[in-house]
Parts: sequence; structure tokens; C-alpha cells
Amino acid sequence: MYSWHRLVNPNTASPYASFLDYMQVANAQDIIDGKKKPEELGVEAKDDHTFVVYSSNPVPYAAGLTTHQSLLPVPQKSLKNLVMLG
Repeated sequence: MYSWHRLVNPNTASPYASFLDYMQVANAQDIIDGKKKPEELGVEAKDDHTFVVYSSNPVPYAAGLTTHQSLLPVPQKSLKNLVMLG
């Protein structure tokens, strides 16, 4: 969930944040607009192997968008060790 929270956070200015809005993920646009906190994004980790996405409307192409690398769920501890060059 952390990687999706980070993706939609306006402070990261990710060019791919709009993917979550295209997917109609609950609260995505409000978070992008700075009206809600990233932690309010409509996602939940039910357990270590189940990632749930809550959508405000059905989106037939949502599963296809999840194949983009920016939407891969990444554990928070992995991102803390990330080294950015450039």
C-alpha cells in the first residue's frame, strides 16, 4: 500500500499518479488535489498476499493498468533502501 500512497502523494509529483484516478480508485483525485491524505486512498492489505483496491466506479480496463511498473505494490522497507542516482 505504501508505494501506492507514495505514488498518489502530491509531494512526490509522480507523472503516473493519474493512473489511480483513471482506475477510479477511491479518493485518488482528492488526494492528487491535496484535499485528502495519501493514507485515505482506497486500498487495503488484507494480509501479506492480498492487496484490495476499492473503486468508486467499475472500470473495465483497470486490470490492464495494473501491469504498469508504477503500480507494482512495493513493501515500504524496500523503498527505504532505495538509492536514487541522478
